[in-house]
Amino acid sequence: MHLISPHEVLTRRYDIVQHASSTNRNVAAALLGKVRSLGRCRHLFTANLEVTPDNGHYRQFVASLKFADRVVAVSEAVKRSVENDFGRKVDWIVPNGFDAEFFDPAVAVPGPEGSGYFLWVGIIEERKRPDVLIELARRCPDQRFLAVGRQAEWDRDWLGEMRGVENCVHLGAVDRKRLRELLAGARGFIFPSEREGLPLSVIEAVGMGVPAVVQPKSSMPEIVEEGRNGWLRDAADLDGWVDRVQFLANMDDAEWKACSARARESAVGRYSWDRVADGYREVYERTVE
Repeated sequence: MHLISPHEVLTRRYDIVQHASSTNRNVAAALLGKVRSLGRCRHLFTANLEVTPDNGHYRQFVASLKFADRVVAVSEAVKRSVENDFGRKVDWIVPNGFDAEFFDPAVAVPGPEGSGYFLWVGIIEERKRPDVLIELARRCPDQRFLAVGRQAEWDRDWLGEMRGVENCVHLGAVDRKRLRELLAGARGFIFPSEREGLPLSVIEAVGMGVPAVVQPKSSMPEIVEEGRNGWLRDAADLDGWVDRVQFLANMDDAEWKACSARARESAVGRYSWDRVADGYREVYERTVE
């Protein structure tokens, strides 16, 4: 795999042009591929979000669905959204994948924060429900909560609210090595988002053997199985979230390690690159038939 130049897009012919991000450049490249091949090139679009009209790339997403010859969704939730909200048939579901060799608890070492804390990862914006994280920290003063990710510039000042809670610490954006360190020391993963295509952060967390607490909404129940690799709790049920935090914090080592092993197994079995490659192999073969 290599990065192609704009010149190559204009001069070469392709059997398939695939994209996931709905940008003007990607839509244009797909259309140019079809023109250059006199219509023989197939346009394959991977829908990876549940898109709403307030999304900055809503029009490009609609155009991608309109012009694509085949559509892949990354989750059942995205498939439902595409078919119900946009009236476009989804041909296949192929999930997002993660690097199971890199995000492996057997080779990871916790960072300077040590271990035993609860971790949040994501852009800090209202849709991700940082208010749940902050309230959890207030209600569980004996536990540590670490937040990774940048503050969304279009949203309220969540970081200011976090600074007012002593046991809730914002670490900013981190690279993947630092993220692996943080996951290696986490006791649990907190992810109360309202809507996700198929969140890689949750996949990587359970892949690292970190049990996750998520909402029973959108695509989250496709990753997290109640009692196996985490728990599903509605954001309105804050007592339920507190209960799961305390449950994880008070697990004995043997019980937590068994839960961690189940989490790791669930992610590798469904979201390893080998599994995703098998899915796309069928997609490509069927697309060019």
